[in-house]
Amino acid sequence: MIDEIIQNAECGNAEAQFLLGMRYDKGEGVAPDCSKAIEWYTKAAEQGYVKAKFFLGVCYLGNLAVQDYNVAVKWFTEAAKQGTHQDLEFFQGTFKRGFNKLLRNMIIGAVIYGVILGAIAWGSGNVVSVLIAGLIGALFGLGIDPFLRALLRYLFSMPKTILNEVKRGIDKEGAWGGLRGLAEGIGGTIIIGFFKMSWESIKSPIIAIRDLLRALELRKLFSKK
Repeated sequence: MIDEIIQNAECGNAEAQFLLGMRYDKGEGVAPDCSKAIEWYTKAAEQGYVKAKFFLGVCYLGNLAVQDYNVAVKWFTEAAKQGTHQDLEFFQGTFKRGFNKLLRNMIIGAVIYGVILGAIAWGSGNVVSVLIAGLIGALFGLGIDPFLRALLRYLFSMPKTILNEVKRGIDKEGAWGGLRGLAEGIGGTIIIGFFKMSWESIKSPIIAIRDLLRALELRKLFSKK
């Protein structure tokens, strides 16, 4: 089945190109690969395949590797203009599920972290401290999704940073320089990570609210004709 899709896609069949993009997007029958998914979605979209335009928008809206809101809006707008009543119904349903998931995660995060920090502050016996701690926890919880995404990005970047320090140390002082570079790399990434994640914890609730408002705005594109 996948061989047939690949063959048809390479021959220029727009539907096959879209299906192959979906396979790479979801990792069905092939290893998941964001860049290849976008490549095949784009080829199908350029031939006017409306669902490919929509899913390109989804990729550019939510995939961290290629996230670009303006490009996402471009593809969503084209899909909305070209889509039939049935297409728009599908697009709106997809957006509604994504919006509900985003809102649910924000509410759950706010409740969980609000209760946790409020409970920690309970030992102080000061009602004001409990309320302030609960509010801080709730605000952090609102942005837990973007915060975790930022944390994962930083954790994935750490090995490269550490290896660069080790290589620099080896080039300068040999094996001992490499060991010192390892220690400095680990220490540096931990210290930088602490300040970076502290900033992300402040910024993340704002990003979460922005994403929610964007989702609300984009849903209007797919109102039924």
